[in-house]
Amino acid sequence: MKNLSHTIWLLIFLQQLFTGSACNVTTIRTAQVSGAQGEVLEVPVTVNDMPFCEKLGSLGGEMYFAQPGIAEVTAAFPADANQLLFNYNLENNGFSLQSVSPFGYAWNEGDTLFTLVVELTGDEGTSTPAYVRDGVVPFELGCISNENNAYERNVNASSGSISVQGPVNVGGNISTVADDAPMPGVNVLLIHQDDPVTTGTATNEAGNYLFSQVESGQGYQIVPSKNTNPANGLSTFGGLLILRHITGTDTLSPYEIIAADCNCSEELTIDDVGALNDVILGIAESFPNCDSWKFIQRDYNFPDTLHPFPFPSDYDLNNLASETDDLDFFGIKTGDVLGNADPLNLIENPIHLWIEDQNMKEGETALIHFRTFDFNDIAAWQTALELDVNALEVVDYQSGAALVNVGLTEKSAGKVRLNWIAADGKNKNLADDLPLFSLRLKAKKDLTRLEGLISLSPAQLAPEAYRADGEVLPLHLTFEKPAAEFVPVSLPGDNPTDLGRVLYIYPNPAEGVTQLAFPWPEAVAGTAEVFNTAGQTVLTRDFYFAEGRNNLTLEVGNLQPGAYAVRVRAGGRILNGQLVIVRQP
Repeated sequence: MKNLSHTIWLLIFLQQLFTGSACNVTTIRTAQVSGAQGEVLEVPVTVNDMPFCEKLGSLGGEMYFAQPGIAEVTAAFPADANQLLFNYNLENNGFSLQSVSPFGYAWNEGDTLFTLVVELTGDEGTSTPAYVRDGVVPFELGCISNENNAYERNVNASSGSISVQGPVNVGGNISTVADDAPMPGVNVLLIHQDDPVTTGTATNEAGNYLFSQVESGQGYQIVPSKNTNPANGLSTFGGLLILRHITGTDTLSPYEIIAADCNCSEELTIDDVGALNDVILGIAESFPNCDSWKFIQRDYNFPDTLHPFPFPSDYDLNNLASETDDLDFFGIKTGDVLGNADPLNLIENPIHLWIEDQNMKEGETALIHFRTFDFNDIAAWQTALELDVNALEVVDYQSGAALVNVGLTEKSAGKVRLNWIAADGKNKNLADDLPLFSLRLKAKKDLTRLEGLISLSPAQLAPEAYRADGEVLPLHLTFEKPAAEFVPVSLPGDNPTDLGRVLYIYPNPAEGVTQLAFPWPEAVAGTAEVFNTAGQTVLTRDFYFAEGRNNLTLEVGNLQPGAYAVRVRAGGRILNGQLVIVRQP
C-alpha cells in the first residue's frame, strides 16, 4: 500500500511539474529543546514561510546533528499518521514525508510536520545544532496548489539546538570601535528572560568579561553599559564633522553616525551639535537621554550604512545551549566622532585590596593582612583568591574590620572565596588601610616576595563590588598601598638634608600598629624615632633601610593617645612626619 501511494504521488508530480513555481523559499525549522542528562525529549520540526506552497506533497532530507554523542534519536512520528506517510531511518537519520492523498496535505504557517524523540546522552552543558540537510536523502519539497497543480518548491533549513542542561561559562570581549583597544571597567549584566534575576560583572584590563556557572537551557540577555566621563574624547572639530554630515558636505561612517547621535534620537540634527557643545563647555554634565558610551555587537553588518539605527546593543540568548566566549561588543563613545576617547579613562573609583609585600623563609608562618583602599559607598563585594600551592599553604583565616564570609573548602588547592554584604543593604564606607581580613600563610620554600604568588581568580568568582543602586565596580589587588595623602612636617629646629620626598604613615590615626613607607637612595642602617609634643623621644627602633622602597612596622600600642612627630634618619638624611594615636572606647 505504501509503495502504491508513493507511485501515485510521483506520477501526479511529474505530470504537473511544468505548471509550478520555484521563486519562493519555504523554511523547515527544527525546534530548540533542552533537558537533563538522560532525559527523553520531543523535538518538533515545523514549516515556515509557505504562502506559495498551499499544500504539502512531499518532503525528504536528512536530520543532521553537528555534534555527535549529545542526543540520540530513538523514534520519530508524523503530525497526522492518517494523512501523512512517514519513514525515518534511525541508522542514518534519513527521512521521507508524503501526503497520502494525491491532492496534498493542507497545512498552515508554523505547523508541526513530524516530531523526533531524542534521548540526551551528552555531558552536562553540552549542545548540538540540529537541522534538516541534503544528505542520504535529498533535501527537497514538493507542493500541491489549490488548483491541484504539483510543483517543486525551493526549501531551506533553520537550525535548532538540543542541549543537555548544566552550568556553562558565558563571556566575551569589549573593545573600542576606533582602534580595537580593550575597554576595562565596563558594567555587563546577565538578565534572565523569565525570572527577575540579574547578575552583574565588569570587564577586566583586557576588556574580557565572564559569567561562570550559568544554567544552560534558559533564556538570557547580555547588556553592557558605561556612563562615566562624558567629555572623554570630545572635540569641537567633531561637531564640525557632524554639521558637515547633516548638510551633506561629508559622509560619516555608520559607527561615527552612532557616536554623533548625542541625544539618542536615532537621527542627526543640529540638536546633536548643541548637545555636544554643552558637554564640551561644561554647560551640561551629561548627554540628554544618552549614556556616555554606546555598545554594539561586534560582528553586526549594517543593512543601511547611512541610517544605522536601530542597532543590536545586547545579545539575546533565547536558549543558552553551551559555553560561549565570543559575545563581543564594540564600544562607541557618545560624541566622539574622531575616535579620540581613551578606553583606560573608564574605570570610575575602582576599589582595592592591598597587602604589604614581604619575604618569607621556608617553614615560616605569617599573618597576611588584606587592607582596604577606596571602599566608599559599598553595599557588597566578592572576590576569590588563588595562591601558588608550590610556594604557599593556607593555614587559616582571621576576620578583620568587617564580618567577611569565607570559603576554605578548596584551600588545599590554594583557592579561597570571600564575600561581604551590608546587613541593612545600604552603602557603607570603610576607612583606608583597615585589615578587612587576614590569611595565615606558611611558606613552602624561601620567598623573596608575595607578588605573583597571590592573585585574584575571576574564573572562580568575579572580583567586584556593588553599590546599593546596582552599580558594579571592579576590585583590584595590589602589593603596595595604591595612594596616600600625608603631609610631611619637620620637627622644630631641624634643618634636615632630605630626599625631596615624603614619609607616608599609615594607618593614621593608628591604634596599635602603624607602617612607615618611604624611599631611600642606598642600603644602610637607620633609625626610626617617635617624639611627643614636648620633644621627648618616646620610641626608638633601629632598622636596615633597603635601597628604594621601604615599609617598616612600628608597634605603638604602648603610647598614649595624642599627637606625635615621627622621624626616620640615616647617613645625615632625615624624613619627618606626624602621627596621631587613638584608642577605641
